[in-house]
Amino acid sequence: MSDHHAGYIVTLDSNLGEDYSRDVINAIEMIKGVVSVTPITANYELRLAEERVNDQWRSKLADFVQKMTKRP
Repeated sequence: MSDHHAGYIVTLDSNLGEDYSRDVINAIEMIKGVVSVTPITANYELRLAEERVNDQWRSKLADFVQKMTKRP
């Protein structure tokens, strides 16, 4: 038996201003089967989470590069 999808989370590559975001929301609402679109407002909590993820990624990348440069 296959899984059924109840919804999707879409992440934007940058924050959109209110004026442009209305166009994006309207476009998503036009997709067949979409019941609702609820924007997530950018705030300090979201920014902190992004920075933590970025820090973890940079740290892992630095560890990897260091490990690769120490190889004989």
